[in-house]
This record gives sequence, C-alpha cells and structure tokens, in this order.
Amino acid sequence: MKIKNGISKRGKSSAGFTLLEVLTALAILAIVLPVAMEGIGLVTQLAGLTRQRAVASNLAETKLNELVVTGSWNNGASGGDFSTNPGYSWQASTQTCQEPDLPNAGLTELDVTVAWQSLGRQRHVTMTTLLYPSPPSSSTSTTTGGTQ
Repeated sequence: MKIKNGISKRGKSSAGFTLLEVLTALAILAIVLPVAMEGIGLVTQLAGLTRQRAVASNLAETKLNELVVTGSWNNGASGGDFSTNPGYSWQASTQTCQEPDLPNAGLTELDVTVAWQSLGRQRHVTMTTLLYPSPPSSSTSTTTGGTQ
C-alpha cells in the first residue's frame, strides 16, 4: 500500500544502487583497470627509450663534431666509451664516398655510431657527414727589395 508521496508503508524509498548494479560496475573496473595499467607501463617504457635516443643523438653529434674539428678522423676507425655517460659507447669509421656523378671528388664519409643496451636489446644511433679534405697548404716565400 502506498501513501501520497510514493513512500511505501515500511517507510523506505527505492532510491540507491542494487547489488547487481554494484557487481556489474566492479566487473567492468576489473576488466578496464589492468588494460589501463598496461598502457601506462608501455608509455613509460617508450618515454625512457625516447630519452635514451635523445642522449645518444646528442653524444653522436658531439663526437662527430669533435672528430671533424680536431682532424682525428684521418686516423681511421676509432671508438671508446663516454666518461660522462656510462653505458654508451661510440665507434667511428670512414670510407671513400663513391658518387657516379662526381668521380674523383675526394669525398670521405664519416660515420659515428653510439650504442647502448636498453630493454634487453642493443640499440644504436648513427650520425654521418661528408668531408672534403682541404688542399695542402703551400708556403711560398718571396723576397722583395733585394740588393745587388
């Protein structure tokens, strides 16, 4: 039996969640939450890998510039570790650049590869530049105003 305002004789209203609705919401959360957490973990790993690639790119560019400026690329292949960034190593190699359109151009290709270990795999970044050796400097001395 109902009274005018819709409240039953027992004095309870029908507002609120049923047990079935609560269990359904918990089941949906049990499915969605692990998938969301796995996505967050994947994004975190990719962000770390991106940071490592950026560090390796900066190291490769710095080493490439250092080899060009000091001229030590002429010594052939070389390599080593970075004291400021443990876990990263570098390897430099040179080869004569063969271009069919520019025979005997004298261009040398300099490659610097920076390698590191990440997520159980060996990763690497390579920077390349072309070098044109400068012509040998000639020192000629001339005398002027000599007497006879």
